[in-house]
Amino acid sequence: MARKPKSKVSREVTDRFLFAVDSLVTDKMMQSRRMFCLEAGYTETAYSRLVHDKEKTVSLWFLAYLCTNYPVNSDWILTGRGQWIVGDPLRRMHDLST
Repeated sequence: MARKPKSKVSREVTDRFLFAVDSLVTDKMMQSRRMFCLEAGYTETAYSRLVHDKEKTVSLWFLAYLCTNYPVNSDWILTGRGQWIVGDPLRRMHDLST
């Protein structure tokens, strides 16, 4: 039986997820990708596969973890509409650092 191809939308969602994680690390709102994986219970190997294997897509659970624990707009993650970050980024950075 032929393998069902992954939908383009799923990879677009995965790409937005990876962008958000990288942006949070760059903006110092997340300590590191490694720490994010540890706190989310996700392996670094699985995360690396998301980055390098364009056939892999992020799980709904991992998306929910990101949007629940970090100021990431779930609508943007799923649809690409709106801003990627929720609220005032400068205030969020201050709140997370205190």
